[in-house]
Amino acid sequence: MFLSSPHIYSQILYVIAAFSFPIHLFGGYCILFKTPKAMRSVKWTLFIMHFWASLFDLSISFFGQPFICTPVLAGFPLGLWSWLEVDTGIVMFLGFTTAFLMPISVIKTFENRYYILFADRTVWRYFRYPFFVLNYILSISSGLTTYFMIPEQSYARSVIFERNPDLLQFDFPESPILVLAIDNTFNKYRQFALIAIFISEIMIFVLLIRWNTNNAMKDMKISPSTLRLQKNFMRALNYQIAIPIILLCIPSVAGITIPTLIQDHQAFNNFVYVVVSFHGVLSTFIMVYLQKPYRDVVLKMFGVDVTSNIRVAHSVDRITGSVLF
Repeated sequence: MFLSSPHIYSQILYVIAAFSFPIHLFGGYCILFKTPKAMRSVKWTLFIMHFWASLFDLSISFFGQPFICTPVLAGFPLGLWSWLEVDTGIVMFLGFTTAFLMPISVIKTFENRYYILFADRTVWRYFRYPFFVLNYILSISSGLTTYFMIPEQSYARSVIFERNPDLLQFDFPESPILVLAIDNTFNKYRQFALIAIFISEIMIFVLLIRWNTNNAMKDMKISPSTLRLQKNFMRALNYQIAIPIILLCIPSVAGITIPTLIQDHQAFNNFVYVVVSFHGVLSTFIMVYLQKPYRDVVLKMFGVDVTSNIRVAHSVDRITGSVLF
């Protein structure tokens, strides 16, 4: 299949980068300059989440372009870092770190909602910063551990080429295959553990927000208009995060299981990375579509009159103040 070719794979990723980069910029512009004052407390968490999602996309489609030589944990970069002759191990570390810092930004977004709405006067205000420091340490140390465990290459390469002679066709003098691990079992378990931890943290904050919102509604601590806006914002945020996560999870699981059932597993693995490189673009589209202030920016660009909607939004802002956002 043509996707097995490193050259074709790289060119496809460059096209995706050229398409996605202006979309990422537009999403950042909307957050920084079109976020209403009523949403000021969520502005920077949204931007940080958008930044890491965009950087993750571009690390695949432009900066790194990882060509992972399945079924082993080995490969080489094809993107900008390769042209700049950055050490392949460093490129790997940057890729792993970016991939794990992205979910932390998602956790931070939900934690921000929980803290501002319900926990700013609780004991959580003392634990939230150590909590995120620990998450950052886990993310960075994961990439560092893989980097420092890279085996001696002459021996490692002889082992994997003996086991997988088909990989020799991708081993070029200008971009030699780097073997990250001869046995990938430890790395898989560590990554699965981190993913499980991050998903659990996201779910905990989602449940805490829902539980406290329901209690506040019963105790009449939140006005109906504020409650409605809170639910709309959280629904939009849930879609913005859940749909791209599905886009990440389905190809990732397929990338582990399907290659064992098909002959051209290298092409399929490359296809998985092509699909995953759209993660941030899809997240940006969903954010702009579901968050009304950003959707109005797009409508105005196409000449749609949103003046009446803006008046209604401003009226609601005066009612709710900064309680919600």
